[in-house]
Amino acid sequence: MQVGNLAHSLKTPIAVLLNEAQSMGGQGGKLIASQVVMMQAQVQAYLNRARIAAQTESVLTRCEIEPVLERLVRVMRRLNPETVFSLSCAGGLVLAAEQQDIEEIVGNLLENAARFAKRQVSVSAQWLEGLTKPEIGRRSLLLTTGRV
Repeated sequence: MQVGNLAHSLKTPIAVLLNEAQSMGGQGGKLIASQVVMMQAQVQAYLNRARIAAQTESVLTRCEIEPVLERLVRVMRRLNPETVFSLSCAGGLVLAAEQQDIEEIVGNLLENAARFAKRQVSVSAQWLEGLTKPEIGRRSLLLTTGRV
């Protein structure tokens, strides 16, 4: 998905380059414009690939959360030796998400918890059972951090 993000972020600068090249005119402007059009086509091709991958991989990408949380808590303990970190994680928790995304989100939460904690940060991950409609069950992940 990072390729898709990169391709998307290049769309506007490429459009600016194309407009400037077209306004330049002359042989140099035509050369630059033709190269920018080729860049634009490549970026669009990668965006299309990223969209297709997102549609198929979003269902297929899974990440076991316990090892990710254990690793993040271990890092936070090293970075914040004055803070006590505890972790409680229900076994077998798997999320339909990429590991890197989970690490980034939870890492930010833990950094904030450590920054504002007086002595201790407790991390807990468990499934919650809930209902979206009377006949349909839904499972949600509850990730909590407590600061003491």
